Amino acid sequence: LLIYPEGSRSRTGKMFRPKIGFVKLALLAGVPVVPLTMKGTYEILPPHKRVPVLRRCKVVIGKKVSISPDNPAFHDIFLRQPKELKPGKLSDEAMEEIAVRIMNDIRILAGQEWDDSIAHEMETILKRRG
Repeated sequence: LLIYPEGSRSRTGKMFRPKIGFVKLALLAGVPVVPLTMKGTYEILPPHKRVPVLRRCKVVIGKKVSISPDNPAFHDIFLRQPKELKPGKLSDEAMEEIAVRIMNDIRILAGQEWDDSIAHEMETILKRRG
């Protein structure tokens, strides 16, 4: 299953805020997330064009990411969860933080920047690591 975490095409060619649906699906299904980026798609079909330009794009596949307390990348998020939540369950805020961390890895893999409208907010979320 291929999911675009941003939920919309970028008008600027930069990364948008990820939605949390892909994190929810991965947790419910008990499967890892495999980060993938396609470099060059903005040039193939910019938002103001209707007909794509025929050219190659590069597909880069990252290492699979397990969303669990055992993963050191997310251990701090699971530790901060309220005791009343069942083990393995996460709040929307926690899922958003996981989504941002995974999306940041995809952003780095793609060699892109955050969209200017959310760059500061994304950096603030990424600094929460404990």
